[in-house]
Amino acid sequence: MKKRGMCMLLAALLLLGCWLPALAAGGDEPLWQQWGYASKADFCQRAMADYFDEPLTEEEYERAEALYAENLVEARQVLEEAWRREGYADQQAYLTDYGYSSEEAYIREYAAYLTREQLYWERADRIQAEERRQQRAALGMTWDGANVQVNGTYLRFNGAYPEYSGGNLMVPLGPLAAGLGTVAGTTGAGGVSLRYGARTAAFVMGQCGFTAVASDGSRWPAQMPVAPYQKNGDIYVPVRALGEALGLTVLYDGLYDCAVLVDEQKLIDQIDARFTILNDLPDMVQAIDPAKTYRTELSGALKVTEFDTIDGDRTYPVSGKMTIVHQGVSMHCDMVLDITSLVELMQEAVGQWYGEEDRAEWEQLEAALRALRTIDCELIIDQDADVIYFKSAALVQLLQAMELELPLGPLDGTHTWFMIPDAGVGNMEMPESIDWLQGQSTVGEALYSRVFAYAGWSRGYEACLLCPQLEQMAAGLEALVGDKQFTQSGQTATVEFDLAKLDAEKAEQIREELDLSELRGKLSIDRGAKRITGNLRVRQSWGLGSTDQLLQAAFTLTPAHVDLTAEYHAKNSGKVEIRLVGDTAETTEVLPAAPPAGDVIIDLSTL
Repeated sequence: MKKRGMCMLLAALLLLGCWLPALAAGGDEPLWQQWGYASKADFCQRAMADYFDEPLTEEEYERAEALYAENLVEARQVLEEAWRREGYADQQAYLTDYGYSSEEAYIREYAAYLTREQLYWERADRIQAEERRQQRAALGMTWDGANVQVNGTYLRFNGAYPEYSGGNLMVPLGPLAAGLGTVAGTTGAGGVSLRYGARTAAFVMGQCGFTAVASDGSRWPAQMPVAPYQKNGDIYVPVRALGEALGLTVLYDGLYDCAVLVDEQKLIDQIDARFTILNDLPDMVQAIDPAKTYRTELSGALKVTEFDTIDGDRTYPVSGKMTIVHQGVSMHCDMVLDITSLVELMQEAVGQWYGEEDRAEWEQLEAALRALRTIDCELIIDQDADVIYFKSAALVQLLQAMELELPLGPLDGTHTWFMIPDAGVGNMEMPESIDWLQGQSTVGEALYSRVFAYAGWSRGYEACLLCPQLEQMAAGLEALVGDKQFTQSGQTATVEFDLAKLDAEKAEQIREELDLSELRGKLSIDRGAKRITGNLRVRQSWGLGSTDQLLQAAFTLTPAHVDLTAEYHAKNSGKVEIRLVGDTAETTEVLPAAPPAGDVIIDLSTL
């Protein structure tokens, strides 16, 4: 009896062992038949039609068979966990609620879903990997692993390739030195030094600590995250630590697996060598000597026109004058601005919001607006005392009209000054020339700042594209106003530029970068007379649903004179016309350090 029982048990186990693989495989039928397709070809054509445009390959069909067999087992486990997790009394109640006729129907449907998802992501990963491989090749990367770019050029490796150690990218020293245009030296006892420009990094094999030497000869200790080591005769160094010690900006591009080393000044100098004429412009304009006193008189007019095809166009003129006497940061400024037409427009527009019940409130607001018809301001800045004084009759009238309860006492617009002590002007320095590039003094600096500002907040994402983008922008600008585009006649250099006449590829790059549909103009620089004249026409067109914008300008600049005329048009909406004339000359006038004696001074810091 015991033998018979043992034999029955072994037979049951054998049957169970045969049954489980059969269930996992979903039966003996081919996969296309189990999924209800007419043929294998029909399956490959239609099974993933919601995911791909192209049919499945033979390899993908075989992969689907293997995945489906695995997913049948996983689907059974998911079902068992699902009905218990959701608190059903039994499995059948769960299946009924979710519309499944049987356990087998659930398992087959869920397994098919998992298989389709896995096939999709596996093909997507292959496509992305191939695209990335092609992109890396197009960028000029020299091998399939981690690459290193120095100033836009990829290092070339011969037998020894970059690798990671402790999460740090280690680079063969020989190719790195060659990419930097230098060679590594030895100092004995395992010592190695690498010099780039005026900087040197000296380290010892197997040690994380090393010495960095600056251009002025000063030394300081530094630390590498991983000690340099030798492998098959090649020295490997952590690229970030060594690059930064040599004064380079180091970024890591995780998308393309690439370390990017940038010599900022070298790139800027290379660009500036192509724009020497433009870079001379700041010196052509008024040079400011902080020790001398200058008087500048400016007058301007602005006219806003609102287009109206029914009631007729409406025009709102604004005019103003300003006189500035300045020495360094200290100055005495008088300004008068007539904005009567704009105030009348505001009165008309805002007045419609008030009814009879709001009459008192409207009268107060109207009085405040009337006070702003002519805006006047007199300003005194004393840099030595770090204090600012200002007065304005319009401001006093506005405060009086608003009937604000301020602890100021009686105000007189003619003899009442407001004072701001500790104004922060004491340590300010006046720029020696007009800052025409918004913080950068050369074309190279301006372009570099624009491109590499992106790397600051993106943490290096697509950093390997930055140097090519910088060169692309420089090439596009050079095609318009680079040194080669100027014609020389005596001491006068002239360039005429027109986006429509550029090479099609460069023109498209500029259009995309600046959102321009039209850009043309002329610039003439007379070095002898120190006079700059020019005109400009710029148009932006953003397509359907947006308003085209046009800017036209003409100008003349000399060290003592500026004359600017400009028009801004918003298509079918209106235009703004501007005229600005100014003259600057040295003067013997003495700057006041404070308001006249007897005038009232209100210290704003005490309020």
